Amino acid sequence: DLGDFLAYRATGCRDVRSVCTTGCKWALDTTSDPGRPRWDPSFWEAVGLAPLPEAKIGADLRDVGAAVEGGVGARAAAELGLAPGTAVGVGLIDAHAGGLGCLAAAFAAHRGSEDPEEARRAVEESMVLIAGTSTCHMISSRECLFVEGVWGPFRSAVVPGFYLQEGGQSVTGALLDHLIDGHPAAPEARRRAEEGGQLVYGALHDELRRMAAARGLDPEAEVGRLTADLHLTPDFAGNRGPVADPHLRGSMVGLSLSATIQDLALLYLSGLQAICYGTRMILDAAKKFGHPGWNQIYVCGGLSKQPLFLREQADSLGIPLAMPRETEAVLLGSAIAGASASGCFASVFEAMAAMGGAAGTVTPRPALRPYHDRKYAVFRRMVEDQLAYRALMASGGGEAENKAAKSGTLNIDFKNDQSFEGMYELQRELGSGSFSTVREGIHKQTNERFAVKVIKRMNLSREDEEALAEEVTILHGINHPNIIKVFDFFEEKDFYYLVTELMQGGELFDRIVKKTFYNEKEARDLVKILLSIVKHCHENDIVHRDLKPENLLMTSADDDTSFALADFGFAKLLRGNTLTEQCGTPGYVAPEILNGVPYGKPVDMWSFGVILYILLGGYAPFSENNQSKLFAKIKSGAYEFHPDFWGNVSSDAKDLIARMLQVDVAKRITVEAAYNHPWVLADADVLSERALDGNLEELRRFNARRKFKAGGKAIVAANRLASMIQQAK
Repeated sequence: DLGDFLAYRATGCRDVRSVCTTGCKWALDTTSDPGRPRWDPSFWEAVGLAPLPEAKIGADLRDVGAAVEGGVGARAAAELGLAPGTAVGVGLIDAHAGGLGCLAAAFAAHRGSEDPEEARRAVEESMVLIAGTSTCHMISSRECLFVEGVWGPFRSAVVPGFYLQEGGQSVTGALLDHLIDGHPAAPEARRRAEEGGQLVYGALHDELRRMAAARGLDPEAEVGRLTADLHLTPDFAGNRGPVADPHLRGSMVGLSLSATIQDLALLYLSGLQAICYGTRMILDAAKKFGHPGWNQIYVCGGLSKQPLFLREQADSLGIPLAMPRETEAVLLGSAIAGASASGCFASVFEAMAAMGGAAGTVTPRPALRPYHDRKYAVFRRMVEDQLAYRALMASGGGEAENKAAKSGTLNIDFKNDQSFEGMYELQRELGSGSFSTVREGIHKQTNERFAVKVIKRMNLSREDEEALAEEVTILHGINHPNIIKVFDFFEEKDFYYLVTELMQGGELFDRIVKKTFYNEKEARDLVKILLSIVKHCHENDIVHRDLKPENLLMTSADDDTSFALADFGFAKLLRGNTLTEQCGTPGYVAPEILNGVPYGKPVDMWSFGVILYILLGGYAPFSENNQSKLFAKIKSGAYEFHPDFWGNVSSDAKDLIARMLQVDVAKRITVEAAYNHPWVLADADVLSERALDGNLEELRRFNARRKFKAGGKAIVAANRLASMIQQAK
């Protein structure tokens, strides 16, 4: 907010706000209606602050570099020694000003080009690293791309008309200082630095050169190879992106008892490389979600003054680095905004072209790329392993698993010192199935209410018990606001008791069919939540394998927007590349499962497509009373959009369904790509005009038929589905 406050102090204008500060820090919606930023009232109402945005934050929302009326006021002119009326431009957050200053160099490099689009392409093909105590990765694109785990997109937050994604590393320069200051050899390193008239980083770089020469390596070109046996992850203060996990922590592999200055130098180098690999991880995430890539990376900030950091960054990414000759990029970006406001230039782009200077470059060395690729593979494995360790500890794995195999019990340890009956009291029945009954339970000490699945042990085969263990392990280890939470598990003589969150709002489809009005915007909002759920599962290598309406439960009777995915009875951790077990629910099961071929995460996207088809059309895409004919339709992808029900449904919505219901797995849309599909990103007001009221009655009939058929058996067990497939053949 400092930029907006300074504009206010300079001019006295209270209501002017920058789309940079409000979009990046105050949840201003800059993407739904490009060029017309607005506050989303539903968000502020949900957090109980509905009056705050326009009354307290500001309603006069302007792009960077726009002039604030009147310029410098009399009071500020006297305090600053400036002429009254001096132009004041709408400003930026400090790091974003640095991004604008760096991108000006990219823009200026194409000054005078006959192709006016060349400079704008250069902005899109350039990423900016503001690398200091922490590091911001500023990615600009003309297309609105959502990158999971990376902040944004924010329209016009830096360059007018461009969307900004901001990936972050919470500690970078601060991490290096932490590694150095905590090492026993730090005093010697600082003494050498003082004697040599340099910073401690320079003294450690000199030591690394000596170590490289002693090992027969080129002391200028091959210093990076010294850490082949020392690996580090930099998330000492959590991971801001793309893992986006505040609980992630730093880790090291390859430590010894030695504590010499040589060990400190290697630790410093390993820390530098870990920071570089963190950047590579952010760029990989951006490319995964549709960014085309970068021709150069502009670097400013304190770390840009460390030659070894620049060298390792260029080599590890395989992308040239550019260091603007104007080292104070934050001041330059702010000056560009002011110059644009002054009227000296017709636009921010003209100011960038005129004021952006030249840049020096560091070119990557292809010979070192294979080495860094291997180091990066270790880095990613270390991050993934830490997440796996956390899940293992949460599930009571390790030695307990070995005991379970020998004793014939699940032995999932929730650290309960009491029996189930000692902690909970069972109440009314909520539902029942072949193997279990679900009842409401009350915690005897807290009076909190839960859902309790009571499972008769005598009814379970060994395979059933393994599936139950998998379900409990997955639910206990996963954390997502829209996935049902498991709180306790008891393994007792006659029963297993699984204690979960109590979903008191019924099934999602039951809630929808009670509506009087229904439109595509409401359906799209539900789809966004389900996409988030499936993406979280897939990122944790979990395949649900039974996505269907029955498993989408409303949190409460009062909230129409909050639901959770329940019943992970068929869910599986994807320990290899594929699964082979035939399981699921007819009508939602993917063709590859029916064909008996190995399969993986794409089966969930097929089931997702069936659910979306029902949400919009009101009936199932594949429906036959004869099981053999049903399976034949699914395997051939034989469905259609009947004009009577799909005439008012947007073409983008039908396109997304078609991409989900692709029989060819290689062509089926991934959950990451679905996030950036035009229908998912479409303007809320436009989708609200797509009324689906006419399909509500058909949806009510479908829902009634579905619930009638579910009366006997809600879930088709794995062996049952396999038998049905054989009968169909």
